[in-house]
Amino acid sequence: MLWPALPRRGFLRVSLAALATAGLPGRSHGSNASDSLPVVRVSRASFQPESYEEVRRMLDSAKHTLVPALRRLPGCLDYLASIDRESNTMINASVWRSLQEAKQLDGFPPMQELAADFVRAGVRFERPVANYETLWRL
Repeated sequence: MLWPALPRRGFLRVSLAALATAGLPGRSHGSNASDSLPVVRVSRASFQPESYEEVRRMLDSAKHTLVPALRRLPGCLDYLASIDRESNTMINASVWRSLQEAKQLDGFPPMQELAADFVRAGVRFERPVANYETLWRL
């Protein structure tokens, strides 16, 4: 499927919307029972334009380490690793049952090891990582 070109903020909004509904049981439209809605964790990073291909390769390759490790964590409902050539940024966005479960990534060794590799490649991560409380969803 081809996606329309989106401005940087539009890309993030679409990504978060997709995450908030991906793989979750159906609810009626406009649900606002926030105590049962997931937490969306978003890590953003930037890099130099000439590093795009290397960063893309590294991000794609990270799935071999992260997918099995993330599947073992309780509460992880979904995870997306995304990159944008126009803004020279990447995001890792995940959906969790609770804030406590989302914060498992704060000291998660496989994630820390990969982040160190990205930093050595010139990637700059924004800190702190944001954990968004979901207020409503479709």
